[in-house]
Amino acid sequence: MLRRGFTLAEVLITLGIIGVVAAMTVPNLIQSTKDKRNYTQLKATQSILTNAIRLAEEEYGDMSGWNVKMATGEGTEEDAKAIAKVLKEFIKLSLDCGTYDEKGYCIPAAKYLLLNGTPYNEYFKIKNYYKINLLNGTSVWWRAASKSEYQSYDRVAVFFVDLNGTKLPNQVGKDLFTFAYEKGSLRPIGAPGYHESGTCKLSSSGWGCAYFVLQNRHMKYPK
Repeated sequence: MLRRGFTLAEVLITLGIIGVVAAMTVPNLIQSTKDKRNYTQLKATQSILTNAIRLAEEEYGDMSGWNVKMATGEGTEEDAKAIAKVLKEFIKLSLDCGTYDEKGYCIPAAKYLLLNGTPYNEYFKIKNYYKINLLNGTSVWWRAASKSEYQSYDRVAVFFVDLNGTKLPNQVGKDLFTFAYEKGSLRPIGAPGYHESGTCKLSSSGWGCAYFVLQNRHMKYPK
């Protein structure tokens, strides 16, 4: 009996079709997996910080009373340390770098970019931010609110979360997100009712994207 297989041309055409389909679908699958991982990590870190603040306030009272002089201060190094002194009792750390992480152990020793690509800040060497690493691999640092933030928004502190620690891309809205502790709760920047709400766009700084990711579970930001 004569057995006839595929010709070389047929095999090449089939492989070409498979390649085209893969080129169209694989990037979307990779991005979907990345978005899910980022959402899960961001949500978990928000929960860790929220629980730590709640337990700390049950023990020591409102954060604004942890020797943080919001009414007269400007988010100083002493303010960041005052928050750390209390909060660290209720957070499991993998690393504590204090206010000056010169070697970049806790956070990247590099300049962060805004979502629109503009170079922004070198947080590792700014002393009014207290830097730590969590057990889930996230880098976290915080500063006390300035006088204007406290008076305008009843804001006590701002928390910065880098989802993949010291790894790239080191960019707001990509791996760096922010939360504000104000009016008695830890809220993602960009939430409704906050002055940064509705600011998560590719052409923006990206500071409002924490709320977008937590609500939409993806990072397909509008233009």
